[in-house]
Amino acid sequence: MTGCIWKAAFVAALFALHPLHVESVSWISERKDVLSTFFWMLAIWSYARYVNAKTFLSYIPVFLFFVSGLMSKPMVVTLPFVLLLLDFWPLDRLSRFSSTNSRTSPIFKLVLEKTPLFCLIPVSCILTFYAQKHGGVVKSLAIFPLHLRIENALVSYVLYLFKIVFPIKLAFLYPYPSAFPAWKTGGAFLLLTFISAGFILLARRMPYLIIGSRPVSIHL
Repeated sequence: MTGCIWKAAFVAALFALHPLHVESVSWISERKDVLSTFFWMLAIWSYARYVNAKTFLSYIPVFLFFVSGLMSKPMVVTLPFVLLLLDFWPLDRLSRFSSTNSRTSPIFKLVLEKTPLFCLIPVSCILTFYAQKHGGVVKSLAIFPLHLRIENALVSYVLYLFKIVFPIKLAFLYPYPSAFPAWKTGGAFLLLTFISAGFILLARRMPYLIIGSRPVSIHL
């Protein structure tokens, strides 16, 4: 999508060799990660081809790979939103749609284009919740209160950002904490807010920041 083949290949190799998510290839129970990523990549590749072809037949592989990814792992529900980000950069479809004489918002057109994909999201979420609840995976708010879940999400985001750069103290299981210090959750919230606000302000000048990648390649 960027035309920088070798630089993109280097980023892809770094993604494949990074130890942060080693369980995906070392545990047979995590085969779903590898399988869902496989269909995720195929869906993005097919979408790039669709953008060039703009035909109904070229859209079908995107839909089928998305369905296959959902059946592999429900986390793939985020793919339509990622495609919208790719429309912003590097595909630059917002400016292309804005250059037409149509009165319809380009964002509306791009969202409407992905309606078949968005329609599958609630179906997948409901089926996943029912299956997880039936299997005893979903815990009640009495066991894990809402505030603890939010705190865990904030701290975990920052922790993963740190481990991407410094992959140390990795473990096969990270126990759910019973509490977090106020300074840790507050600091995590401020850091994530600062990073997000900065990237949004720089979106026009450095659009690749919103996508989470360098301008030379797609960050996988």
